[in-house]
Amino acid sequence: MGGGDRAVAAAQIGQRVGCAAVVPEYALAPENPFPAAVNDALGVFTALAGQVGADNIIVGGDSAGGGLALALVGELLRKAAPCPVAVFAFSPLTDMTFSASSLMQNAESDVLLPADRAAEMAAVYLSGDDATDPRASPLYADFSGGPPVWLTVGDREILLDDSTRMADKLRAAGLDVSLNVAQDLPHVWPLFHALVPEARATLDELAGWLRMRLH
Repeated sequence: MGGGDRAVAAAQIGQRVGCAAVVPEYALAPENPFPAAVNDALGVFTALAGQVGADNIIVGGDSAGGGLALALVGELLRKAAPCPVAVFAFSPLTDMTFSASSLMQNAESDVLLPADRAAEMAAVYLSGDDATDPRASPLYADFSGGPPVWLTVGDREILLDDSTRMADKLRAAGLDVSLNVAQDLPHVWPLFHALVPEARATLDELAGWLRMRLH
């Protein structure tokens, strides 16, 4: 996660779980295009794992940050490096080819993300690199032997299929996956925990799931 609202949401999760929350800064496009963010995330995780142990770390994020969290795990698995004990993502972006049918089907109902800007966003981030690179699109990573994953997404989001297809991919790899498709809620609604009761309920559900993995 990154930014003020995300830092507060991370703190809310940490408080509910009973653990510290670390909100790293990582390189952003277009000034620092792919794979700078993944490399930064890998560096932060490796340093933190050296201090507390990978099996004491949870990795998570929302939207592009959720995709980054999953891409990080895919890269750790590719390198045969220790992985976090669990991963969570709110409405993650997992496929930068934007080939999912929900992109068009939910273009009118998604009140936050513009479907017509997807290709432009991908071009800025990738800067000519392959959209199917697993570090950019974790949907194409090999997650065999990976940790448990918790996902949530709204049924009206253009990124709906990014979560449902990701869940299918993870389950096919043998992972323990929890997927919650919420009804009539906007993109990354858990960030609005101060305003939306459903956001607090989602954070409570996630915290319960995470506590079972940590203790």
